[in-house]
Amino acid sequence: RPRLLEVVGKAYSVTFREVDPPSWASRLLNGWHKSVQVFEVTDGPPSAVRALGQRPKKLGYVYLDLYRRISWLGRPALELAGAARLCPGHAYLCCNLVNAGVGQGKLLSPEEVVGITHELGHAVHMLCHTGSPSEFDDLPLDVLELPSTLLETIAVQPENMTQYARHWSSESLPDKELLRSCQRDSHFFVRVLQNASISLGLHAEDFDPFSSTASDVRAKAVALWQRYSTVEADPIFTPLGGDA
Repeated sequence: RPRLLEVVGKAYSVTFREVDPPSWASRLLNGWHKSVQVFEVTDGPPSAVRALGQRPKKLGYVYLDLYRRISWLGRPALELAGAARLCPGHAYLCCNLVNAGVGQGKLLSPEEVVGITHELGHAVHMLCHTGSPSEFDDLPLDVLELPSTLLETIAVQPENMTQYARHWSSESLPDKELLRSCQRDSHFFVRVLQNASISLGLHAEDFDPFSSTASDVRAKAVALWQRYSTVEADPIFTPLGGDA
């Protein structure tokens, strides 16, 4: 994970430094679970800060909650994974990953790496935003998702994966074939374009959802999806999900 944080820091020119190593004594005082890692985030990469000899500008703190936990009632402690801005300068990330077994180290799959970097992109965005939490939540969807989507795409580039991916026992670098198997293909980016087209089109000024029927919304969504599809949509198809 430290190597993955270095990739994130290099992409957005920030530095992550763990400030509160987990221990039962400290967590009894501050209320955070022992598995939550707390990082101070400063502006600029470590090399630039050392070269200038200046005190880095503190952006805030990230509370990284990686693993799924069960409450005293036997239920999941947190239902949904995601990022939340607690207050200005404090971002909480819940990844809801399955922890390793007793005596085993946690191995991250490519999908889990994408999920972690996606939420870290949200965290950096939250710390850099100067408005209130409510103003952040009111940002357009494409603005909210751009930093996280960009970061997860950077994280799975082959030259970046070699900076953090290692064999579980030998610590050797992955071979080219294995790296290639983790890359996103053209179908992924087509789906991104289709989803972006639908989101932006349904919120455009030339479409009024309040005066439209449910059938109008579905038809508009299909037309926006069709812009980036070479296959004609089936008459019963909707990109809005089964409940739409």
